[in-house]
Amino acid sequence: GDSILSIQVVSRAKTRGVQITPKQIFQHQTIAELARVANTTTVLVNARQGLVTGVAPLTPIQHWFFAQNHTASHHYNQSVLLQIPKDLSKEFIATAWEKLLLHHDALRLRFPESAKEQQLFNHSLEQTIPFAVVDLSTTVIEEQPQALEKIASEYQASLNLSTGPINASGNVLTWVVKVMPGY
Repeated sequence: GDSILSIQVVSRAKTRGVQITPKQIFQHQTIAELARVANTTTVLVNARQGLVTGVAPLTPIQHWFFAQNHTASHHYNQSVLLQIPKDLSKEFIATAWEKLLLHHDALRLRFPESAKEQQLFNHSLEQTIPFAVVDLSTTVIEEQPQALEKIASEYQASLNLSTGPINASGNVLTWVVKVMPGY
């Protein structure tokens, strides 16, 4: 039992960049003693880092989500309102938005209703995902919260799990994202 447990500890430590051996665990029985003999390493993750597109099976939590048969599953999302510096150009923000979509494959997911078995599809960047700059500077300050609420509601209403997009962005920065369990 202890040998298997020590192998598991060694394996878990290695994934976090700590190099120890089962022998060291038995020789150095306290965390303090083990810390003195442990080495640190660079953790290399062997994962595909390029643009991922195509069909994939649902995760267990996604199966659960769709099994709930929500009448308005598109409305299970989260909005984030971020204050951005005035000196950032819309071009800079648009470029950052594109880079984010390129890096995070889950932001391009679709869940087609036509699939025989529920599956997800990761689109390429060729399909545009909404990004807009909305200038509220001419709106009376007291009316800006209502105007912002209206804009955010419009973005939220534009989300569609099957056809996309599952996220949208505007320049305040309001970012509405479909929160899909498991991602």
